[in-house]
Amino acid sequence: MNVLYGLIGTSELLKEKDPDGSYTFAGITKKTFLGIQERQGREEALQELGGRIEHNLNLTKNIVEFIPKVNIKHYRISSSIFSLAADFSDEVLVKITDLPNSSKILESIRAIGFVARQNNVTLSVYPDSTNTLISDDDLIIDKTIEELNFHSWFFESAGCPSNVSNPIIIKPFTDPKEDSHSSAVKSTLTLYENFQKLNKETQKRVVIQNMASGFWNPINLFKYLHVYLNEKHGKGMVLSYDNIADNRNPGKIEDTEVEKEVNIGAFHETWQGAIPVFLWSEKVSLASKTPVDYLSEGIPDFNYNIKWECDVKKRDKAIIKFTMPEAEDQVTEQVINTITKNKYQKSRDASRAFNALYDKA
Repeated sequence: MNVLYGLIGTSELLKEKDPDGSYTFAGITKKTFLGIQERQGREEALQELGGRIEHNLNLTKNIVEFIPKVNIKHYRISSSIFSLAADFSDEVLVKITDLPNSSKILESIRAIGFVARQNNVTLSVYPDSTNTLISDDDLIIDKTIEELNFHSWFFESAGCPSNVSNPIIIKPFTDPKEDSHSSAVKSTLTLYENFQKLNKETQKRVVIQNMASGFWNPINLFKYLHVYLNEKHGKGMVLSYDNIADNRNPGKIEDTEVEKEVNIGAFHETWQGAIPVFLWSEKVSLASKTPVDYLSEGIPDFNYNIKWECDVKKRDKAIIKFTMPEAEDQVTEQVINTITKNKYQKSRDASRAFNALYDKA
């Protein structure tokens, strides 16, 4: 089967099975962290943050262990599982090694990688929109580099191969200053110059995705970030396709919109043999950012082997309509019971405590 479905973030099936919070990621705000630090000391704040990160990693492992049972072979991990430890803000500035349970956190990361390899599940991450490699602001670039290197460290620690089979997917975000070839080249070279500042392992994992507005439609992304960089520097970027972004911001050749099949084929070739990780979604309206609960139909087969991260509100509950159409009604009781079995009582208790504290913040 060419169409492979990937889950993003949380598992609705697991949450429905145990709705009390143990299958919900636990965050902590700067305000909460600094409040604990002020009242009880930094060690207490670090302990609270470390506990939440450990909970999130255990949940991530649980999801990675579960999804192959419903024929899902790719998972986009939550970019916020490390919370403030991946923030790189001078206001907080917490490193994993600062946390009292840092050794357990590293064990959990390794366990995620082991379970993923054991079940042939690939992983990806999509950092937040503050990340851009096209900027003249050194502070923005420094923060982007730190965060992308951090995500690469996670994959490295998990034992994932140093290539795009487990990609870090980002968007350009910043348009050229002028609508001209020379300005586009300048932006391209800025991105490439900053890309080279990343750790070598990070460079091997970074993938660029087309934008829903502005200059970086599929044609321009392919023309400049892949073809131009290949011709001038022998290093074309690997490209990830977003169908909604293409619908809203299509590329044109002589005023004719390029068909999505052409864009998908071109982007597919940039992966050089690795199975591409692309994004597929439907929205509740033409202008909305909100995805539908369920896809109206399965993702088309474009005659390429592709892993599609499926952006729908009902997450895996929606995906199994296509990965397990004949057994969909049995999934909740039969399949989920094989993975849960009260294994996460400790995680459940911790989650209640996290949520209680978080609600008070």
